[in-house]
Amino acid sequence: MIKGTLISQAMCSSLDNYISEVVDSIEFELKRKLTDSEHDSVAKQVTSAVEQITNEFNFKSA
Repeated sequence: MIKGTLISQAMCSSLDNYISEVVDSIEFELKRKLTDSEHDSVAKQVTSAVEQITNEFNFKSA
């Protein structure tokens, strides 16, 4: 069985790429580039969401 900590480490190491994918998806829907402020806001929200999930993985595997 793969431990939650390994999954959470992989999720965190992929975070920058995931943020880029989310930003690309939003820009496609809006049909425009995000402003720096919007990009930063998306990055913070995605980071926060991933951190919450990875904390759950770490808690469950402890």
